Amino acid sequence: MQEKPILKPIQKLYRKNGIDLMLFAFVFGVREYLTGASIADVVDQFLIKFDLDEKDYPLESAITTYSRMLKDFNEINKDYVKI
Repeated sequence: MQEKPILKPIQKLYRKNGIDLMLFAFVFGVREYLTGASIADVVDQFLIKFDLDEKDYPLESAITTYSRMLKDFNEINKDYVKI
C-alpha cells in the first residue's frame, strides 16, 4: 500500500513521546479555535485536564516542548500545508 503524501510531513512528530504529542495536539487545537489564548494558559489547562503537576511535567518544560514541536511541525509541513 502506498503511503499517503499528506502523512509524510508529520512522520517526525510520531516519533515523539506520547504525552508530548498529546500536549502538542491539545495546545495546537485550542489555539486554532481560541486564537487569543496564550500558550502558557492552554498548557496550564492541559496539565489540569490530565491531572499532571510540576513534578510530572514542569510548566516551562511543557511550553518549551510545545514551541519546539510547533517549529518542527511548521518546518516539515511547509511544503504541504500553510498554517
